[in-house]
This record gives sequence, C-alpha cells and structure tokens, in this order.
Amino acid sequence: MPKLVCELMAMIMMVLAKSDTSNIGVCCVCVNATSRIHSALRSHRYTGSSTFFTGADRFDTFDRNGPLIFNSEYAITSDAGLGNLRAAVAEAAWMTGLERNSDIVMMASYAPLFVNVNDRRWKVDAIVYNASVSYGTPSYWNQVMFASTARQASFLNYFELNVTTSTGSYIRRHREVHHRRHDNSLADTPQTAASVTMSEVAKGRRKVFVKVANWGTAAELTTNLADMQGGKVEQAELSQMQGSDPVAENTLENPTSLSPVSSPATISGNSTVTISLPQWSVSVLTITVSHP
Repeated sequence: MPKLVCELMAMIMMVLAKSDTSNIGVCCVCVNATSRIHSALRSHRYTGSSTFFTGADRFDTFDRNGPLIFNSEYAITSDAGLGNLRAAVAEAAWMTGLERNSDIVMMASYAPLFVNVNDRRWKVDAIVYNASVSYGTPSYWNQVMFASTARQASFLNYFELNVTTSTGSYIRRHREVHHRRHDNSLADTPQTAASVTMSEVAKGRRKVFVKVANWGTAAELTTNLADMQGGKVEQAELSQMQGSDPVAENTLENPTSLSPVSSPATISGNSTVTISLPQWSVSVLTITVSHP
C-alpha cells in the first residue's frame, strides 16, 4: 500500500479512536506499522442465521492489545428470503457483539444497501424500491434502531440483566473494563444476545441503552441499576420489532409490517425496569437516569 494512503487512513483512525467509541473502524494492514492504529483485521461475514446467533460473542475473548477489527461487510444470505425477520434478529444478535466490543471493533457496515425490484442481483438488500415507492427490510430497521442509540459506554461499572424464560432464569452481567468489556453469564444459553451502553446527556442525567435480540422462547427482561451510584430511573422507553413468523418480510404493498413500535416500559421502584421479549424480537430499551 502507498505510504501516503496508509498515513492518511491512520490519521482518520486516530480521529475515530478519540471520538465516540460506539463508531465501530480501521485501516488495513500497513508495512512497517509502528502503532496499533496502523494494523487491522478486515472481516466479511455472509452466511446463515445460525452462524450469526452462535457467533454473537465472537469478539468477546479477542486480545484487547491486538489488531483492530473492521467488519467491512455482513448480512444473512442463505436463509433470509428477500429480507426476513429471522435474518434481522440474527443480525441484531451479531450487532450486539460488535457494539459490546467496540473498543477493538472500530467499524462495521451492513451490505448491500439498495436494490431495484426490477433489477435484483442480490437476494438481500436493506432498502428495496421501484420507480415510485420504497421500503426498508427488517434488517434496515435494525440499523435505524441501533444507530439512534449509539453512545459511549462511560461510567458503566456494573449492570445486571435478568432474563426469565419458561425454562428458568439467566443472569447477564456487564462490567466496564476499558469501556465495554463484560462478563457474559449467558454464553451457554443460546436464546438472547445483548449489549449495554450509556451516555451522559446533561449534568446529573444519563441514558442507558439496552439492546436485546431474542430468537428463543418468549422471555422477560429485568434491568437492575441499583449499583449506579444512587441513580433513580426517571423514564424508560421501549422500541421493539417483533413478529410470530420468522420468515415474514416487508413488501412494497406492506412496507412497515415489520418495523419498530415504541411504548413505555414498566418501572419498579427507583432502579428496576422490566420488559417482555417475544420470540423473534429485537428490542432497544432507553432508560433515563437522574443522579443527585
């Protein structure tokens, strides 16, 4: 690679690295690299939904001092139809892993983006259109839901998610070690994948964002913020995309049949929020917390 191009990409990476770490980015491997910014692993991921479900924790154990990661393209392709719900839930599970590990996964991009229904060359695209109308696939709505709540996970020392299903309860714990490292107690429970981030929106007020993909049986999620330095939950809003048929798709005639719906979440006391997790659902819970 030409040295000038490499240096330019390194400069871009240094800007990204010093900004919001939820922006997931890297340059390619450069000759005689003297900085970690100069080296990265580039990864494509086009495969079936089961691989995305089981691979949601792929980056959890990566060396935090090793190369950065650029997941330059990803999408479910083998069992996604023309963009179905199952694919979106699987991709959301994968995206929680990207976000949870964004101290090393510095950039990621869903692909492809657009397709004309009269010239379809790839089965799955985020946005489908003809000469007069368009719609977003469920995978497109994933991107909208995640992007609208992408924040830096500052001040997050301990956070507990309790997922209860018909077969028992499972605890997922997140601890902050270099932004978003965590202890994942649900690693052997292939039903949900989650990430937790936080942003300070004003002095004394923070927002916590909990993202959960559920492809197992219906469940209930309880968040406990009791250890957050005396914080009190002021408001909790849920954005959720779900459906009973995993192969259901949006169409030009029904463009938003699978899209996020917003509703208030249940608050108990000062620190507990509870939501339902239907099977085949993607949920983004936004919790506003005040501090004395």
